[in-house]
Amino acid sequence: MVQDYLIAPIKQKKKKVQGRKLVKKTKRSKRRYILFSLSPIPKTGKQAFELVLRQFPQDKRKELGTWFIEFNPKTGLGIIRCKLAFLEKVKKALNGIPCAKTLKTSGTLKALKGK
Repeated sequence: MVQDYLIAPIKQKKKKVQGRKLVKKTKRSKRRYILFSLSPIPKTGKQAFELVLRQFPQDKRKELGTWFIEFNPKTGLGIIRCKLAFLEKVKKALNGIPCAKTLKTSGTLKALKGK
């Protein structure tokens, strides 16, 4: 004889985010991810970070939504995120760096990196 067991739902703890409130995905602006390459490859990610984000003043970074996602010092490829409305402005600034070149733009990291 099979007995029915009552399974109680497991209570999950809410994640605490320190110092900032997360905005619902439906309320925030759309983002785009830009894959770029640096031809003389910097030795560290910090050097690449400084080189790329030097193009955007500190007060404008929040407005543009620029965010340095990652950089691979072996290949010289990096990813930066920005708001959709300022995509062309950010690409123009990246292409303004003599050693940088934008390669691809996408709405998701998965599509940008390749499955």
